[in-house]
Amino acid sequence: MIRQPLSANDAFGDSVPVRYSLEEAWEKGILPWKAPTARTYMRRRSPARGIPVPEGKLEGQTVRYTEDELTIWRTAWQKQVGVTTGRPLASPESVSR
Repeated sequence: MIRQPLSANDAFGDSVPVRYSLEEAWEKGILPWKAPTARTYMRRRSPARGIPVPEGKLEGQTVRYTEDELTIWRTAWQKQVGVTTGRPLASPESVSR
């Protein structure tokens, strides 16, 4: 096995945080909502309710967010909204594609 040299980020500890699209965040379990629902909550409902929304970083046509950005926003959203239905939240495992 040939060892690859360290990247500059690895060598100097300047690791770039991993960023996720809303779809990827749902698939990884970072967000409990599919991308269209999360997008609605972020773009329309959060600002209307005074919940700060992460800026993310535009890459091509997709806004990507760090796990910390999404977790902070999700926690603020859930704290403000509370439980809204008796249904369990969707998870990638429970949805057939």
